[in-house]
Amino acid sequence: MFYYLSFLKPPPREASLTQPIPITVQIANDLRTELCPREIDVHYCWINSSTTDSLERTILANENQDASGQRLGNLASLPLIKLTTWREANAYKEVRVPPPRDVRNGQLWRLLLCTKPDGIAVIDLSIKEFGKLPFPVLSMPMSFSSRATVAKQAAKQEQIERLFNIHHDSSVLVNIREQLSFDLDKKIWDSGVGLCHWMASVASGTTQSPTLSAILFGSEDRTIFELGAGTGLVSIALAALRSRSSNASRAKIFTTDLPSAMEVIDNNISSNSHLYPDIVPQALVLDWDDEHLPPDLGSKIDLIIMADVTYNTSSFPSLVATLERLKKVGREPPAVLLAYKERDAAERDLWNQVTRIGLELHEIDRVNGAGGAPIEIYFGTFKD
Repeated sequence: MFYYLSFLKPPPREASLTQPIPITVQIANDLRTELCPREIDVHYCWINSSTTDSLERTILANENQDASGQRLGNLASLPLIKLTTWREANAYKEVRVPPPRDVRNGQLWRLLLCTKPDGIAVIDLSIKEFGKLPFPVLSMPMSFSSRATVAKQAAKQEQIERLFNIHHDSSVLVNIREQLSFDLDKKIWDSGVGLCHWMASVASGTTQSPTLSAILFGSEDRTIFELGAGTGLVSIALAALRSRSSNASRAKIFTTDLPSAMEVIDNNISSNSHLYPDIVPQALVLDWDDEHLPPDLGSKIDLIIMADVTYNTSSFPSLVATLERLKKVGREPPAVLLAYKERDAAERDLWNQVTRIGLELHEIDRVNGAGGAPIEIYFGTFKD
């Protein structure tokens, strides 16, 4: 299980040049149902979004390095200021953030929240200590105005962004936007984050998985199909990792979910397009209750990816039927890569249900976080 810094009460879209900005900080699990039980200092800094530099360039330009040149992932040269100490007992306490010191009328600024002593501004998928501390969060840009009443009248933000570093030897930042509202298909979930960390470790050679390494990052052209993509994080991270693999050839990555998720997925694919010039994930609507697959899938599927598809046990018959349809695309059935975190023991009935279509799933690894249930990684093959 991982913990996420977020806004229970988000900042406004517009803010005053002089008035403090009221927010409520939250540190909780992915579904915001379990609060972090530890006391943790929360720090903040302001990042000017009115400059020509991209957010990613601003972050990377201010990251510290050790003596060997290895990136430490902190914002040593940005003015991190302690905001509050998170305590579960004060989970709903409002805090006030002073406006940026050098703010000017009409400027756009983002608010970054992170923890100490790490000061990490990005979620670094490439490090061994991944997931031990709460993940940082960035607000959307706030417009600062000289109008004294703007802070009281401004609408609240509805989205946040998180930056993921995915590559072991270079700073490759994936920027993922998610909703603050409780829309399950528009949020980042533990299994997707854990799977991205696992794929990054396979890409770097830290984790050995020859079969899946060949499929994910090998020299042959691949067609990869993700079910229940949510924000699109897994497909986007895979495309970026594959684009930086010295052996990988072109690939088709289909990123599927319900119609309600398409706007978030499309936005995230587009905003990260510079990371995968030759392997652009394609967002497709796929309702598991639909008896037909999307058109133009091609003549084969090499791999089906699923992360956190088990939270709704009533959907299992539809999910199994969809897997059976995908099995029949092409001459050879695809392999399956599943990331799972147990939330209810009843979810494990999926393993029994998929056996009727010949799918056997075997656990091959685990990704641990800050505590609680780990992310279980499964490899599956279809049997005759």
